[in-house]
Amino acid sequence: MTANAQSAVLEQEAAFAARQATRSLLYEVSVSPKPGLVDRFDSGAHADMDFFTYLDSSAALTEYFRIAYLEGAASSCLTPPELFPRLRRLGVQAEQQMYTATGGVNTHKGIIFTLGLFCGGLGWLFGRGESADEMGLLHLCSQIVTSEFERELKMLPRTSMRSGGERFYAATGHSGIRGEAAAGYPSIAYCGLPALRSALQQGYSINDAGIIALLELLCCVHDSNLFVRCGEKKQHELAQAAREILDAEQLDLGRVARLNQRCVRDWASPGGCADLLAATFFCIFIL
Repeated sequence: MTANAQSAVLEQEAAFAARQATRSLLYEVSVSPKPGLVDRFDSGAHADMDFFTYLDSSAALTEYFRIAYLEGAASSCLTPPELFPRLRRLGVQAEQQMYTATGGVNTHKGIIFTLGLFCGGLGWLFGRGESADEMGLLHLCSQIVTSEFERELKMLPRTSMRSGGERFYAATGHSGIRGEAAAGYPSIAYCGLPALRSALQQGYSINDAGIIALLELLCCVHDSNLFVRCGEKKQHELAQAAREILDAEQLDLGRVARLNQRCVRDWASPGGCADLLAATFFCIFIL
């Protein structure tokens, strides 16, 4: 293959990854109803954003996903840990693009981190002439972030935590989305993906399968967003309510809608689970 042909294929693959990443964000926000989260029906427990805020944010991030893929390909001679600071720099820029599109509202900060890793990792594999299934990609993400994650954990003080994720770690010992990444996203591999695939195989629509996958994630994820908003006890209560819905013979959307009303009342939003649902969709779409 000539250099020009190789470059054209790279651009096509980067554009495809970017489209699927944006598609994942659009599917996540469109799944309705969702407990405490923005969807097509309402804004859940969020007074500062709505469905259209998420559409604006999603559109603004498409170019970031493409560039993350290209950065991964250009860095394919590096080790996975050496790729991380390059992707982090792009992620910081993407956060500013998000804030510009939403008027300062944080819609996608968590998923910028995860889908940036996914796209960058896929680009790195392309540059090396390699491919991977979802487990291989999730393992690569672990290799990319683990060294830096462990270094940052050692440096964190137990006081004056800045982010919600840092406060969550200080209070509970759970390390949030960065810990998920370092562990190879076990919640996606062993919870989100199996639940989504099983629901689709049973004949559920993509919307209802997404609800089922989200409820499964709510049962198994220690969500830092929920912790910061309403505490660990409330998180356990919502996980129990989600499990009761899942244990029924058929998905009852009325029960899901009532759980949403409960979340709105309690200002509870499982934003971390929503990010993992979007990442689960991405794995389905891209691999």
